[in-house]
Amino acid sequence: MDDLTEDKRSRVDKLRDQYRLVVLTSDTFKEVKSFDLSVRSIYTIISMVSIISIIGFYSLFAFTPLKRIIPGYGDLEANAQFLGVIEKVDLVIEEIEAQDTYIAALRTALSVPDQDNKPPFTSNFSNVNRDQIKTPDIAKSVKDNSFFKASVDNGIYDTWHKAKVIPPVQGLVSSKFTPEIKHFGVDILAPQNSPINVIMDGFVFSSGWDLETGYTIGVQHEGNILSFYKHNSILLKEKGTFVEAGEAIAIIGNTGTLSSGPHLHFELWHSGKPVNPEDFLNF
Repeated sequence: MDDLTEDKRSRVDKLRDQYRLVVLTSDTFKEVKSFDLSVRSIYTIISMVSIISIIGFYSLFAFTPLKRIIPGYGDLEANAQFLGVIEKVDLVIEEIEAQDTYIAALRTALSVPDQDNKPPFTSNFSNVNRDQIKTPDIAKSVKDNSFFKASVDNGIYDTWHKAKVIPPVQGLVSSKFTPEIKHFGVDILAPQNSPINVIMDGFVFSSGWDLETGYTIGVQHEGNILSFYKHNSILLKEKGTFVEAGEAIAIIGNTGTLSSGPHLHFELWHSGKPVNPEDFLNF
């Protein structure tokens, strides 16, 4: 009868049953400690410990640097800073590549003359009929406001706006500015014996012979602007000479291994980077 009654007791009642947990010594069986517990209290203690452990672990990973070890979690602010660093590194790499290109161009312009081929400088004008030289109308060559369309973006505006600027020669552009294939200027076709005019006031920092570009002359202008004039037949100015805008510095030619016909290869550089001359000059 008692067993039947025990079976009919509810589960809730069984949870309330009290039990005693006794701790005894192993040799004398003397009672050291005892605890009165119920099944319900044991469940309650286990639940509380579990909840506290979960909250503790969550706080540990949510509010401490340990969260970075969880894949895909990470701090959004830290990720943004990391992406910003990557962008800055990319910009630095681009600047270095541009500087390398600039240095390579300067090395070409300042290279040691090929003594076995042609002299580094020639101002021998006797074989050219001066009456045949086609001098451009300087008044028509002076810059107009249309040259400013790209100069703001390239940082040349202040210098370009104040200085007197003219095209180096009037002619047809046969090959455009294409830096992707290392063509850092434009090729301009002009009549034979056409003089090459310096685009702005400046100092000649290079004047001589190069195997690939032939007779080449480079001029340093205000505002960290450089201009290069390549494949000339004759150079009229020596290194260190001050030249004024529109002054003839060379005669158009077909010199150098990279030239396939009489033309001027003209390059314009600003702050170590090549810029498209057609953005600034009307040829």
